[in-house]
Amino acid sequence: MTVDVAEVHDRKGYVLRPGEGRHYSMGGMSAVFKADGRKCVESGLCEGADDTVSTTTCSQHQDG
Repeated sequence: MTVDVAEVHDRKGYVLRPGEGRHYSMGGMSAVFKADGRKCVESGLCEGADDTVSTTTCSQHQDG
């Protein structure tokens, strides 16, 4: 993958405060959706409205 530096500098920032985003707990795993749909495209983080930016965390000593 090649990154165009000029394109990166043209992106808008999207900043979340601690605890913001949509949180989902799934047993030994949790996820936070930080940007999707319109927010994701407008910030320049995603190319299409179906893309998302999220983090996923797995607890220690869990199967899977």
